[in-house]
Amino acid sequence: MHISSNTIQKKKIAIATETVTTIAILTALSIICSMFLTIRGGTMMKFSPTFVIVALAARRYGPLGAGLVAFLSDLIQFFMFPSLGFSVGICLSGVLSGLLFGFIFYKKINMPRILLATVSTQVLCSLGITTLTMVYIERWFPLTPLLYFRLLQTAIMIPVTIIVLYLLFVKIDIAKLTKVVK
Repeated sequence: MHISSNTIQKKKIAIATETVTTIAILTALSIICSMFLTIRGGTMMKFSPTFVIVALAARRYGPLGAGLVAFLSDLIQFFMFPSLGFSVGICLSGVLSGLLFGFIFYKKINMPRILLATVSTQVLCSLGITTLTMVYIERWFPLTPLLYFRLLQTAIMIPVTIIVLYLLFVKIDIAKLTKVVK
């Protein structure tokens, strides 16, 4: 059986179109989650479900797709709501979280990978990079009081993230559900 180059080219265009469209939808969902489902604990803490969207992008498109969703959602939110401001350090923290989720989740998710992804993103990105950005680059808060709140936030988000990702990817197995929808 001979497959023409025209057929192969059409499949590549269809895959590229599907990827761009899905990344755009995931970015929009991330923005919606960030704007409407985020719980703020004063000015120093926030609990956002956007990690779910980034993890979905990581599962489907790997590190680049997840990093792109994180970056685009931060950038678009800045243009939509410039009064909220834009922090390069916090944006880079989000992109690094996406990259970490992508490297750890791409093609395979199980409980050890969920634990590794959650702890690494929460400690390195949220507690580490974001806190340091808020203190040393943006100069929003002094380190000591901020660190107490950020430690509390990390202590809360680690089990929440593990439970949500376990339910989403292991118990429900969202990947199988998306194949059924197609």
